[in-house]
Amino acid sequence: MRITARIPGGNGRLLQYLQAFRISGQVVQNFIVVDLQELPEKSGFPSPRAYYLPPQLSSLKPEPELHIELSEHGGAELHSGSATIVCGVSGKALRPFRIPRSNVMACGEHAIFSVPWAVMAITATHPGDKIEVLKHRIEKFPMGARLKTEEVWKGCARIAEVRCRGCGFEGPPEKHARLQQNRVCSGTLAPTRLDLPAGLEKYQAAAAAAAIKSKCLHCREPHYFLRT
Repeated sequence: MRITARIPGGNGRLLQYLQAFRISGQVVQNFIVVDLQELPEKSGFPSPRAYYLPPQLSSLKPEPELHIELSEHGGAELHSGSATIVCGVSGKALRPFRIPRSNVMACGEHAIFSVPWAVMAITATHPGDKIEVLKHRIEKFPMGARLKTEEVWKGCARIAEVRCRGCGFEGPPEKHARLQQNRVCSGTLAPTRLDLPAGLEKYQAAAAAAAIKSKCLHCREPHYFLRT
């Protein structure tokens, strides 16, 4: 996870201007994306995870927009797993900045997101049905910016409702267990709702996706994103 600066109207002349000040960037669509330099802890700037914003960037008009770049990643090994899903502060799926298409590593990074100012990261771990909900945001200061992380909630969230990929059943997993006992259905289950605390309902879909991905053996694909 890191902070980048996005400059609208990317063109070769502006890129050459920045390179003259040893500011490296790349043209992506109609933007120039600049990776900001992370400052050492003893630099005298606020910490943790502080980034230097060169005056050549902050003086541009319009001023570059700061983005948080982070990834959906993870999956399951044989007996355990962990996965992190990225979503908006509202809980909605986001459009990825990039989806790796070649040399995709199992349980590695499967979608890269670039989000202005604030974003949510929801991590599921099993066994144990553990869920962690974090909010990352950018805080500016003179000549720089830093990433601040707030722990919104952390605890165990049992699966409250599931969807069966075999028979189409939707409801509490205990009811589907009776179908399995009676040999009516042997399909696999996907969580659709977790037992999250009140106030976190808007993150149900993202948390369920994290729970599914954490049990996806050798996962190589993104599970929660806005398709183009």
